[in-house]
Amino acid sequence: MKRLAYVSLAVFLMILVLGALAFAIPRPPKESSVRPPERINPVEALLRSASIDQPWQHEGLTIFPVRLDPVRSFGKPLTLDEAVDEGVLKISELGSGEVNRVMVNNRSDHHIFLMAGEAITGAKQDRMVKDDLLLPPHTRREIGVYCVEHGRWTEGTEFKSGKFMAPSNVRNRAMASKSQSEVWASVAESQRANGAPQGSLRTVPSSPKLQERIMPYKKHFGDLPKMADRTCGVIVAYGREWLAVDIFQDATLFRKLWPKLLDSYLMEVGSRSNRLKDRPNVHDAEQFLGQLYWAKQDPASTDGAGRRVELRGRGIYGSALIVEQSVLHLEAFPGAQIQPMEQQGQHRTPSLEYRRQRLEGNR
Repeated sequence: MKRLAYVSLAVFLMILVLGALAFAIPRPPKESSVRPPERINPVEALLRSASIDQPWQHEGLTIFPVRLDPVRSFGKPLTLDEAVDEGVLKISELGSGEVNRVMVNNRSDHHIFLMAGEAITGAKQDRMVKDDLLLPPHTRREIGVYCVEHGRWTEGTEFKSGKFMAPSNVRNRAMASKSQSEVWASVAESQRANGAPQGSLRTVPSSPKLQERIMPYKKHFGDLPKMADRTCGVIVAYGREWLAVDIFQDATLFRKLWPKLLDSYLMEVGSRSNRLKDRPNVHDAEQFLGQLYWAKQDPASTDGAGRRVELRGRGIYGSALIVEQSVLHLEAFPGAQIQPMEQQGQHRTPSLEYRRQRLEGNR
């Protein structure tokens, strides 16, 4: 009888031990009904948000305003011109001078945005900023530039803002080739086309002949950013040829840079014929911009804060500077001319509206 009692007690104790072990062994968590948020691709998020308004037109030039939904902004950066005018950005030659590198020193409490193609003049040769970059507060570092003045190499160490941006075709060629010699060649072509003297690129925007030709355009398009709420960028075409896309995270930043951007487009078309009747429409613009949705995104270097990606797609390529998961600035250029819709056939790129409908249907 005692033996049976001992066996029963042993079994009972064993059951208690096994039960305790069962609770002690880690268990896999239960599947949650709440799905983790998907990682957002900033470029795709920008394109989903983009709305293209009816175009502004004058002679052969067509400009489509682009509106974006509001996004969380990291702050209001100073522009190159603002920072130089306030004396908080110093730009100088690197050592005794390097053609494709300069030194910048942000002595302010603010970020400073330098846009690819913005001109800095003086020192040994005039240059233009190579890639978009966001310079953090109280930062001194080297940045990449292209020379836009072939030949001069005189004494001087300090730069100032040139108060202009390279023509869009020069920006386009610089991004496509990443070649100093190609930049010099495109500068020379722009000078010849606009009847400007050879030398520095600064002779193009200061050409009286060009200014007389483009003044009606500047009067017509000058107030574009003020006429529509949340306008953050533009898509630009001349006739049925795309020129450029420039879209910013913030409408205020776009408004500040608009005079430079407009001159950049006008310097390319100032010498062209204006007898053009065929123009793209909103759907054409959606098709063009929509090609970036499928573009390959390759990581690219940046000399500032955030990260940069280069975009390569069918008929379009560009670059996007991303800060805190938002695109601070996207620039893009055509890889081919516009084709009329009836010639594009079944290989057309889905428009922005089509993609929005498809994405909503898959939710």
